Amino acid sequence: MKTKRVYNLIALSILFFLLSATNVIMAQSKSSRVAKPIRDTTVCCVCGMKIYINSSYDVKYKGVKYYFDTYNCKATFKLNPEKFINNVCTPPAMSK
Repeated sequence: MKTKRVYNLIALSILFFLLSATNVIMAQSKSSRVAKPIRDTTVCCVCGMKIYINSSYDVKYKGVKYYFDTYNCKATFKLNPEKFINNVCTPPAMSK
């Protein structure tokens, strides 16, 4: 009778250990996942293309940050910014 209790106690101990180890492994795998960065989108005020702010060219003009999909759009904007500021179809993104 006592040996049966000992075996049950050992079995429960092993089961508890395995469950604990599984929880630790699961917690580590969740923490090691890299969260994808949240990327805000806007529209290039020169050509109208949808762009991601994190991977774009930008220029600050009169306190507002404008974003562009290519260096050429950025250069075009710099030549005549007033031409593109009032473009109704492509509002500029506000600076952060």
